[in-house]
Amino acid sequence: MRFSLVGLAVVVLDQATKAWVKSALTPGETRLVFPGLLHVTHVYNTGAAFGLLQSQQLLLTAVSVAVLVYAWTKRRLISEQPSAIKLGITLGLAGAVGNTIDRIVRGAVLDFISVPLIPVFNVADVAITVGAIVLLAAILFQREEPAPQTEPTHQGDIELAGQDKKG
Repeated sequence: MRFSLVGLAVVVLDQATKAWVKSALTPGETRLVFPGLLHVTHVYNTGAAFGLLQSQQLLLTAVSVAVLVYAWTKRRLISEQPSAIKLGITLGLAGAVGNTIDRIVRGAVLDFISVPLIPVFNVADVAITVGAIVLLAAILFQREEPAPQTEPTHQGDIELAGQDKKG
């Protein structure tokens, strides 16, 4: 339940910030927040991250919906995963929902966070990126569960240090 609330909070924050940008700035307008570090810029992205797949809204929407449906069908398996895995998946899916809403409602994703050296992005993009990092870290650094110890079935299965079974 708490991961559902995290996902919902991400989608609401994403859509609320986009609504604010849409009402406060005209497309193409930029406002300085921190000189040389952060600007708010109202732009639309008709592609995926980093401008890939420009003008492929139908494909991008279909892929997002397919991923969301797949995750829904695997929700029981996902619920059994460690918290870090669930958090990574939740953030990624919530970001996908936020950007899919834009593609359906606006015909393009509204991006507005502008920092040096990185294409303009939004809260959903942050959620997807952080989710991928959390998921990757959880997979790479997960603790291996010790293999269950089995009892020998008969005396001949026991090995003593420096001796083999043949005696």
